[in-house]
Amino acid sequence: MKVILCTPSATPPVWLVRSHPEVLLVDAQGRTMDHGSREQADWSSPLYREYVTKIDMELAKRFGNDSRVWGWQIDNELSHYGRRFSYSQAATVKFRDWLREKYGTIDKLNTAWGGAFWS
Repeated sequence: MKVILCTPSATPPVWLVRSHPEVLLVDAQGRTMDHGSREQADWSSPLYREYVTKIDMELAKRFGNDSRVWGWQIDNELSHYGRRFSYSQAATVKFRDWLREKYGTIDKLNTAWGGAFWS
């Protein structure tokens, strides 16, 4: 037998999303995705990233030297299938952190984005 072992990074296991719904993507209408849709996880979630790392490490320890494993599929489709962004709490925090790092102050952000025009 020869297999390509897939990790659950694109579609986290049901036990993870039931125990930690905060790892799920939130769409622009404020709806939280659920298990069963593809790519429903929120990459911004620190907890999601932590679990993916743990799961992948355990899979590698268990099957990394198994001669039947010919390859690993860790996910090559970084998308959310038409749901372009996550509007989760984790994504909001990361976006605000990025803005703070890039612009430093609200005044600089408003200047860069032309906020004074509409103020």
